[in-house]
Amino acid sequence: MVFAGVGVGAGITPAMITYVMIHYGWRWSFWMSGVLGVLAGLVWYVVARDTPEEHPMVSSRELANIRGSANQIMDSATSAS
Repeated sequence: MVFAGVGVGAGITPAMITYVMIHYGWRWSFWMSGVLGVLAGLVWYVVARDTPEEHPMVSSRELANIRGSANQIMDSATSAS
C-alpha cells in the first residue's frame, strides 16, 4: 500500500499543485503541501510501530504467525551458510 500510495501521489500531485497555484496563488500550494505532509506524518506516528508486539491492532494469533515466519526465515538463513 505504501508503494502504491507513492505512485498515486506522484501522479496526482503535479495536477493538484498546478490547480492550486492557478486558482489561489503559489503560496497556497506550499501551505497545502505542508498541511498534507503534517497529516501524513501524524497518521504514520499513530499507526507505525517498531515491532509488531507494540502495535495495538496486532492480535496474538497474528503475532504468533509473524514470529513463526521469522523463525523459519532465520532457520533457512543459518542452514544456507
